[in-house]
Amino acid sequence: ILGTKSDYFVVEAVRSEIPESANDRAKQHNRFAYYVTSAAHESWSMLPDVTPAQIEASTHIRRYFTGDLTKPILSYPPFPNASGTGYGTEAELLRAQLARIGADTVISPTNFFVDDEDAGELAVNDDYSASIEDLAEKTQWNFHYPALPRAKNKVNGEGDADEDSEADG
Repeated sequence: ILGTKSDYFVVEAVRSEIPESANDRAKQHNRFAYYVTSAAHESWSMLPDVTPAQIEASTHIRRYFTGDLTKPILSYPPFPNASGTGYGTEAELLRAQLARIGADTVISPTNFFVDDEDAGELAVNDDYSASIEDLAEKTQWNFHYPALPRAKNKVNGEGDADEDSEADG
């Protein structure tokens, strides 16, 4: 991720424990931990968990990242911090943007993963098989991460922040 003063290198890591959340959607988007640094030889910082309110607010904000994780995001509409009581930081905005990027770009073959009720997470389907010809079809792919609510388009009013997108996440 490019910044005006320094850039971010981002690493996604699988968490050993998913943080407790009052919201299932937030829990799904916090299955992974994200670490960032400005240079590979410097220390890595773990980004905070993201909230649905932060993901929604990030859809309305257009700004350049600076490379300073502690910089407050003073914007209109306001970008909330995790508790919703003040302004969020660049670290929180970066985490919200990473959730949006992942939800819109990470795909996996249909039925390759199944819900593992015991572990409460996705597991590889051992019975999955597909030919190269099958995988060439668009219908054989799904978005891997949960779908995000879509903000209303201010030009034509399409979409709804409370509806899920058409993604099968």
